Amino acid sequence: MKEDKTNKRVWLVFGVYLLLSILLFDPKLHTGGDNARYVILAESLSRFRGFLDLQMPGTPAHTQYPFGFPLLLVPFLWLFGKSYVILKMVPLLCGLGGFVFFYLLMRRVLARHWFYPVLFFAFTPILIEYNHWLFSEMPFLFFSLGSLYFFSRYREKALFFVLACAFAVYAYFIRTAGISLVAGIGMTLVYKREWSRFLIFAVIFAVPFGLWQYRSSRIPQEWSYIDQLLSKDPYNPESGRLNFWGMLGRIKTNFLTYLFAIVGISFFPALKVPAVSVIVGLLFLGAVVYGLVSRRKRLDFIDFYLVFSLGNLLVWPSVWSGDRFLLPIMPLLLFYLIGGLARVLARLKLRYGLVGAGGLFILLNLFAIVPALGRGFSTGYPVDYQRYFEVCDWLGRNTAENSVVVARKPEFVYLIAGRQSVLYPFSYDGVKVLGVLVNSDYVILDNFLWTATSRRYLGPVIEQNPERFELVFQTPRPEFYLLRVLK
Repeated sequence: MKEDKTNKRVWLVFGVYLLLSILLFDPKLHTGGDNARYVILAESLSRFRGFLDLQMPGTPAHTQYPFGFPLLLVPFLWLFGKSYVILKMVPLLCGLGGFVFFYLLMRRVLARHWFYPVLFFAFTPILIEYNHWLFSEMPFLFFSLGSLYFFSRYREKALFFVLACAFAVYAYFIRTAGISLVAGIGMTLVYKREWSRFLIFAVIFAVPFGLWQYRSSRIPQEWSYIDQLLSKDPYNPESGRLNFWGMLGRIKTNFLTYLFAIVGISFFPALKVPAVSVIVGLLFLGAVVYGLVSRRKRLDFIDFYLVFSLGNLLVWPSVWSGDRFLLPIMPLLLFYLIGGLARVLARLKLRYGLVGAGGLFILLNLFAIVPALGRGFSTGYPVDYQRYFEVCDWLGRNTAENSVVVARKPEFVYLIAGRQSVLYPFSYDGVKVLGVLVNSDYVILDNFLWTATSRRYLGPVIEQNPERFELVFQTPRPEFYLLRVLK
């Protein structure tokens, strides 16, 4: 009887999570270039052309993202074509699957209070919102939580150990940040002195990793992940690389940013009061520290994975710090939070403290969830993106199919106009920028509201060489310009 009641509660929360995911669904592509590139890479794989940047002249081999997420999109492209709504079923299904794995994991690692982190998961806005974006976050969450769950049972059956390893390895090929999972499993096995399993896992990871590295070594790369990681400013490569003290400064900046801003806003987006974000950040920091200290004699995969993941957050370029990088470990933060709260409330003898905390968590997040219901279907793109897409649409109707375009968002030029496109160099070297422009047929001089890179790098070169360009299309305000390159 008690088990039936428990199952009903879980099914109810799962149903709410699914319903909210549907009500917050957005059929449009995200304006970030990542999702467009994932679609293009999936298209390349679906045509058996390899892992290529189809949007670039010469369709070079892709070197930035791993193949894991685009590969998940391929069956949907085969069955339904390039329908963005259908493709968005992949992150949605992964989000739902991630919820199930999290529930199963909490049942194993929290003896008494496992229901509360599961409940909080279902009412965390970011874990609902990313169920409809064509990003790698929810697939990564699915495989990482799956790896954690299977590893929690790895001594029961050899199959569970193999699945834990396979899920961790595939998560790495979805996002390079998955190295935290790989390192977490390795460290756990070393910590427990299970050397035979450590060697088996090393082989399971080393074979695909070695093949992928071999492929990467044969492809010239101008701007690798290591370059991005060590650069002072990824949007200005000429700024150079960080030294030791620069990296320490980045770690300090990221620590304070996540602690006092990002964590609080990610869990409670409706509460934009800085003081509240500080309190929430300190609450989670205290819960993690308290949890790790209290578990110091029985550390497991979940602990090592969290520590390595936090390390990744701290060393990544500060300009990219945000909820997307925090999202995969948010369920783990909920686990530590509930574990810490339960112990503190028990000492204070507050019997219904967790019930009150759960109610407050849901109430505060409803202020963010309710106003967003249906918004994805009723709102369009920001005006600057509307203008950019107008230029792309004009390009597709009025230019030759073999035209090459220089643009700030080349992925969307390919998806909308069907024209190959390149990004101009982020460089103050006018000769370098002009060299890219004169080897193209058209240039989009944008007026994006969210970035000034075109005005910084592209605009001055065009102004200094007006005889090389001809205006062929212009949008209403904010003005976007399409220029033909005169040969």
